[in-house]
Amino acid sequence: MGRWARRVNKYVPGNKLFTGLNFLGPIGVNMKCGTLMHPLAILFCALLCAPGLADTVVPDGLGTVEGNSNNGFPFNIGRFGRREMRYQQIYDATEFGATTLSITGIRFRPDARFGSPFATTLSDIKLNLTTTGRNVDGLSRRFNRNYGTDLTTVFDGDLSWSSADTGSGPRDFDILISFDTPFEYDPNDGNLLLELFNPNRSRTTQFDAAFRRGDAVSRMWAFDTSARFASGRDSLGLVTSFDTQPFDATPNPEPGTLIMLGGAAVAFVAYRRRKQRAAAN
Repeated sequence: MGRWARRVNKYVPGNKLFTGLNFLGPIGVNMKCGTLMHPLAILFCALLCAPGLADTVVPDGLGTVEGNSNNGFPFNIGRFGRREMRYQQIYDATEFGATTLSITGIRFRPDARFGSPFATTLSDIKLNLTTTGRNVDGLSRRFNRNYGTDLTTVFDGDLSWSSADTGSGPRDFDILISFDTPFEYDPNDGNLLLELFNPNRSRTTQFDAAFRRGDAVSRMWAFDTSARFASGRDSLGLVTSFDTQPFDATPNPEPGTLIMLGGAAVAFVAYRRRKQRAAAN
């Protein structure tokens, strides 16, 4: 993506006036595990090192860098006198790599300048994910025409969430929606589309956002959850962190399971030693 230029975002729906200078850099995760000699210990270590949850931040490069805008759609809509919203945001598939992922949740963060702590419950929130054939800046104004064949409702119900608005520089991704149903996503099949129905005149916070035509996100919205067509669309998008794991990953065992496995390994080794000593005598 290169570097973001200094820009002033004016007259953006859901936005507060903000000027930002952001330099984007790569982020990554490295994971290591030591080697143990006993076969049971090797198995134990393998379980510990099984692929687990990771995060994918879109747009790429903004994991540790503030976005160049802010926005309240689709959650902080009461601040702008709106009672409800249907909202779609698209994410470029190239941001997710080339392997199938299981997406188990999404996270947002407050804007570093206009964000604030909050705690609230939003009723009857519905969140869908789907793979779409639409280009990032090519969403159809008719909501249903952006769907793929794998449309999945990943959350449907009351959403209790909050933010402490903490973190130096960019705020922490502490605004979490954990999915009821994980979404299987293959980036090779198309871009990722998020759709959210918010029937609440909710007040939360201003969210960190990125606004640049040709980047990895764009959005559209209507001020009616039953609307068939969008009343607005642009190239802005909320900076989003996805909780993901490889689709075929073996789930990480629970701590209690690990303790039991460790105890079984120790007991087995002790039994073998006692048996060898008895045979020697």
